[in-house]
Amino acid sequence: MTVEYAKGFKSVWFFEEGIKNGGIARTFSDKLTHVGFTGNYHLKAIHDKFVKQMSVNEALKMLKLDSEGMTEVVIKDLANEKKT
Repeated sequence: MTVEYAKGFKSVWFFEEGIKNGGIARTFSDKLTHVGFTGNYHLKAIHDKFVKQMSVNEALKMLKLDSEGMTEVVIKDLANEKKT
């Protein structure tokens, strides 16, 4: 099961192309907690925001859910983890 596999990591990132509250990323976070995950969980999803009409690629870029944006998020989060 994915949750059992992920619980062994120091940090887990979950990128979701949907709304943050009530999405699958929150469910995954809850399941990780129930199996004893003690690492850092990073969730990147759409906050309570209306996404205007645009192409899928444009939307993913704007929301940092494209490959470049996800890389940027992970690097920033890792830098913040080292500070704490």
